[in-house]
Amino acid sequence: MPGIKKFLKSGNGKRLLAHLCLAAVVLLLAFIIVFVTKIIKNKNAERYIEPVSVSENEGIVSVSENDISQNDVSLNDVSGADVSGNDISENDVSGGESDVSENEIKPEPEPEPEPEPEPEPKNTVTVHEDTMDPFFIKASGPYIVAGSNFDAAYYVSYGDDVDRDLELRIEGSVDTNTVGEYELKYIITDDVGRSASKKTTVHVVASKDDIPKSQDNTVRQAFSDFVAGYKTDSTMVGIDVSKWQGEVDYDAVKAAGCEFVIMRMGVTAEGYHLDTYFEHNFKESERVGLLRGVYFSSADADVESLRANTQHMINDLNGASLDFPIAFDWENWSHFQDYHLNLWDLRNLFEEFCDVCEANGYKGMMYSSKSKLNQMWDYDTEYTLWLAHYTDQTNYTARPYILWQKGYGRIDGIKGDVDLDVYYPGEVK
Repeated sequence: MPGIKKFLKSGNGKRLLAHLCLAAVVLLLAFIIVFVTKIIKNKNAERYIEPVSVSENEGIVSVSENDISQNDVSLNDVSGADVSGNDISENDVSGGESDVSENEIKPEPEPEPEPEPEPEPKNTVTVHEDTMDPFFIKASGPYIVAGSNFDAAYYVSYGDDVDRDLELRIEGSVDTNTVGEYELKYIITDDVGRSASKKTTVHVVASKDDIPKSQDNTVRQAFSDFVAGYKTDSTMVGIDVSKWQGEVDYDAVKAAGCEFVIMRMGVTAEGYHLDTYFEHNFKESERVGLLRGVYFSSADADVESLRANTQHMINDLNGASLDFPIAFDWENWSHFQDYHLNLWDLRNLFEEFCDVCEANGYKGMMYSSKSKLNQMWDYDTEYTLWLAHYTDQTNYTARPYILWQKGYGRIDGIKGDVDLDVYYPGEVK
C-alpha cells in the first residue's frame, strides 16, 4: 500500500489519476447521452401509438396500438380505402385529431347548378314558304289626253306572299300622240317562277272633255232608317269620323240615336300627327255620353317606325279609357309594290301594333274591307275584327267580327257623308 501511495504521489501517478478521472467523466457523459436518447425515443414512440380518430361523414373510426406497426399505420374502414403510414405525418396528426390525405377522404362535392335554359332569340327572321301566286291589287285602263306623258307601271299595284320585289313585264305599247285604244298586258313573276297576268286597255283621247265623268251611285242612308233597320236588343248603332266630317255637333248626333263613335286619332301618312279634329271629337263624344273608340291610320312600312308611331299615339291618349280595341287601318294599296313588303311583313306590322297596345293596357283590332281581308289578311292568327263591307247585308263569314261598317249615311250634326257602323256587344258575328 505504501508503494501505491508513493506511486500516486509521483508525477506518473498523478498523470494516471487524471486520465482515469477523465475517462470516468467521458463514460458518465456517454451514459447520460444514451439515457436521454432513449427517453426521447420512447416519447416519440408514445406519440405514434396514441389512438387516432378519423371522421367519415361525422362517424368515428378508431385505430388501436395493435393496428400500428413501426412502418405501417392502416385505417381499414375509411370510405372503403386503405391509408398507409405514408399517408399520416407529423403535420397530419395533432392534438389527438387526424387529418387524412385529400386524395383519400374528400367532402361531398356541391352539386353543380343546372344550367339555365338558353333565352329564345329575339328578332329572329321566320322564313315562310312561297305557297301562292303573285297577285294584282289594281290594274286599271286609264284615259289620257293625246300628247301627255304616260307611265304604264303607274297604273298597276301588286304583291306576293313572300317576294318583296316582283319582276314586272309589260307587253304591248301605247302611242300617246295618236288617239285610240291600246291593249297592254301586265305580267308579274316572283322569285320561284310563279306568275300572274292582267290585261288592260289604255284610252288615248283628244281632250279632257272626252274623258268620261265618274258616276257616284253610292246610296246614302238616313240615320233614322239605319236605326230602324239595324238597331236591335243585341246591337248598337254608331258612326266613325275623321277630319273629313269637320266639326261635329255631338248634341245633335246623340239626339239622332247614335250610341257610339269611333274616331281617327293617329295618322302617319307624312310623319306622325293627330287627326285635326281628334281632340274635339274625343272630348265632345265623352261629354254627351257616347261609347268611344279610336283608330290608327298607318302608312308605316317597317316594324321600328310602326312601333314608335303606335307608342306616340298611345302616349297622346294619356291613359284615357276606351270602349273598343284600338283599330289598325292600313290602306295604302294604290302602289303596294313601292313599300317593298310581302304579305307576312304586312301582317307583322299589325301584330306589332297589337303588341304595343297590349303592353300599354289596351287591345288592338283589325279594320279592313271584305276584299282585302280575303286577299291580304287571310292567315291563321286570330284577331279582333272591324269589318268594312258596303252592302245592306254582309255575307262575310271567314272570321268573326265585332263591328260592321255598312256604308255611307247622313246624320244630324254632320255636314256631308259619314260611315255608319253596327256594333255587336258581348258577341261576335
